[in-house]
Amino acid sequence: VPTFPTGPVGEPTGGSGIGEALFPTPTPTPAPGFAPRGARPKGNPAMWVSTSDYPTAGLRGELEGLVKVRLSIAADGRATDCEVTGSSGHDVLDEATCAKLLRRARFDPASDQTGAKVAGSWTTSVRWQIPD
Repeated sequence: VPTFPTGPVGEPTGGSGIGEALFPTPTPTPAPGFAPRGARPKGNPAMWVSTSDYPTAGLRGELEGLVKVRLSIAADGRATDCEVTGSSGHDVLDEATCAKLLRRARFDPASDQTGAKVAGSWTTSVRWQIPD
């Protein structure tokens, strides 16, 4: 915090002679910044996988389960990789989940503190339940 003389500029500060004129030192302003933001789905993610996507083998075997995944999102908003973080216990359901999400999921990409688009990730789950 800069300090300023209390008397008028140019007044003697004691002794003989002219006082020193002090000017405030400019405080550097931080560069404008942006809050980093994660990837956000475009549209309704619940529409990316539907009951009509149920794998035939899953229906025949009456397989059901919850698949948890993490999608890698490129700086252009496309899903580039799907990692199953919680298996349904049935490979056919896990694989169908990743296949549908990689094909259909679109995102507003993540951004860094400068506002630049960057790669990110997004987690979700899909519950496979045989329709009545």
